[in-house]
Amino acid sequence: MAEKPVWVGVNPDVMKWARESIGLTIPDVSKRLNIREGTIEEWETGDRKPTLNTLKKLTDLYKRPLSAFFLPEPPQEQPLPTDFRVLPEDARRPFTR
Repeated sequence: MAEKPVWVGVNPDVMKWARESIGLTIPDVSKRLNIREGTIEEWETGDRKPTLNTLKKLTDLYKRPLSAFFLPEPPQEQPLPTDFRVLPEDARRPFTR
């Protein structure tokens, strides 16, 4: 007998923060998890809730603990320290994720 999905109420702002903090776009998440982009947008606006199994997949993709999705608001992250080392102008490229 198939198990019923368990819908999990998470904070939509935290869902969006978790995705953006790792540098992923909605199409990136959609492609990696094989989920419609509209569904991800609905999670981030609060119009829909993810299932527990999907949330576990998101924790792996976003590299966040499951408990982070239940925070009342997105955490404030410390700014990155200033790095004064630079490459020559012609060798500079954007950083990858």
